[in-house]
Amino acid sequence: MKNAIIKLRGRGYLIGNLLFLSVLLLILPAFSVCLSILPEVATQLLSDLSEKVQSITVIVLSLLIIVTLFCIFSIFGMGLCRYFLRKAERKGGRLKDIFFYFSPSESFGVLSFFIRYVTMKVLLFAICFLPFFICSIFLGRLIKYSASLGVAFVLIFTDFLFLLLGIVVFSLFNTSLFLVKYYYANGTFLNFRQLVASSQSEMKNKGKSLLKLQLSFAGWFISCLTVIPSVYVILYYSQSKAVLAAEFMNG
Repeated sequence: MKNAIIKLRGRGYLIGNLLFLSVLLLILPAFSVCLSILPEVATQLLSDLSEKVQSITVIVLSLLIIVTLFCIFSIFGMGLCRYFLRKAERKGGRLKDIFFYFSPSESFGVLSFFIRYVTMKVLLFAICFLPFFICSIFLGRLIKYSASLGVAFVLIFTDFLFLLLGIVVFSLFNTSLFLVKYYYANGTFLNFRQLVASSQSEMKNKGKSLLKLQLSFAGWFISCLTVIPSVYVILYYSQSKAVLAAEFMNG
């Protein structure tokens, strides 16, 4: 499917609920800011107590805030993914789908999925860019101890190659995992390994289509700096990706 049609359908599915979705996306960062103030408030309220008690309180509160925000953002993010996918598959896509995973029977499941998903992405990133990080450390020490210019140039060039290699390898693996979230949001009852395997199998020879769609939004994201509201672009981009995912899964 051509990018123009995918993006046209993406814009069409946002009509009617764009304002409500925008408000939801704006509430989340506002809520995060409010929670981030709590450690400072706790420090002021406990100013009469010892520094040790204040430090422990701030650490505990900070950890609770991080866990709370991770839970809310992951569940809300998967709800949006489900909403966008149901729209793309012409299965209705109601606003209640956004809050579907907040139900007690679903919340623990989506949290478990997201922890595995994020952990996999972090490990993948670390492995792909490990040579670059190691080479950068050696380069920093070399510059610190003022070694020869020729050796420094070789290390800089090698570090740059490792960076490019990391970007290419990470992009390839990341592309193969594109459908994992959509399979889960679509109610595909497979364990996590099977979801990953299904995505990798389905995404063979389809990476170019995803890359073209992503590149076509470069101008949109650049325009967020000056003209276009970023909330609209994020929603537009997310819905367009869901349209492409639906085509891959059902095509």
